[in-house]
Amino acid sequence: MKALEGKKALLICLHDDPDPDALAAGWGLSFVLAGALGIQTTLGFEGIIGRAENRAMVLELGIPVKRIQALNISRFDGVFLVDTQPAAENHSTPDELPILGCIDHHPMLGCQNTIPWFDVRPNGETSSSIVLQYLISLEIDVNPDLATAILYGIKTDTRDLSRQPAPPDFRAYTYVLSRANFPALGAIVNPRLDPVYFRMLHRALDAARLHDYATVLFLGDLPYPDLVAEMADLFVRRREMQWCLCGGVYNHFLRFSLRTETDRPNAGVVARNLVRRRKGSAGGHDMTAGGYLPMAQQDLSATELWNVLVQDFLKAVEATSAREP
Repeated sequence: MKALEGKKALLICLHDDPDPDALAAGWGLSFVLAGALGIQTTLGFEGIIGRAENRAMVLELGIPVKRIQALNISRFDGVFLVDTQPAAENHSTPDELPILGCIDHHPMLGCQNTIPWFDVRPNGETSSSIVLQYLISLEIDVNPDLATAILYGIKTDTRDLSRQPAPPDFRAYTYVLSRANFPALGAIVNPRLDPVYFRMLHRALDAARLHDYATVLFLGDLPYPDLVAEMADLFVRRREMQWCLCGGVYNHFLRFSLRTETDRPNAGVVARNLVRRRKGSAGGHDMTAGGYLPMAQQDLSATELWNVLVQDFLKAVEATSAREP
């Protein structure tokens, strides 16, 4: 923390289209920096918070997240990245600000020797549980709303602790469970859904194709980018299915999410291989992954590119035989 002494204001930058783990960890870090160093922080992101549960999380808990493009960047002394890393291509860090810190749990992408506060733990912990460890060690109060955010961040990133969570996630989950705001948690887990969700669900049901133990579905144009993650989460639960690849187009990018009920092969590795040599970006963990490809840099239409990705995906997971829906 000595590297941040004397700093007055920092931008906490989440990855684009932030998920609950990023939102919770970034918000928790703001309490750490304020409580331990007296630093004012602003929680910033770009993209969209589209999933109903994620929107409910921000509204119910009052998470003070703002768009980076609407901020006066000159008033910040630097940036602290959360749930992403400098070398990742999924964040909108202002070029004019130095990166002074990074907390993440994805595979290491380097830069640890150039950033004063670099805490990346790629062995299973969620970003939320990492930040909670700071809060506990510094004896900073975890109020009910923050506890609820951290609880939900851990729940979603580990699918209720079922996806091989690290021991720190178990301890963190137990710690915040007794402190959470359960009425707010209920409103987050069971949000009101827009009609567009049901229209897209209808489209997904029509689009789903089965190959051995894998489901693939292409949604076409998306109303919000993390819809592909919502549908992948849902369709991987179909009986006899072990994999789901869901894709769609948002803002001239072909976006995809990958879910699996097994850890071999590693979903993150599969996702990164899908975009290799195609000028895209991807990442993830053993059972959850995603990525995107900029359509402007491709020589194929979205449908043609999707068909290529599907063939590569099916080959990677060794699922080639088509089945009846």
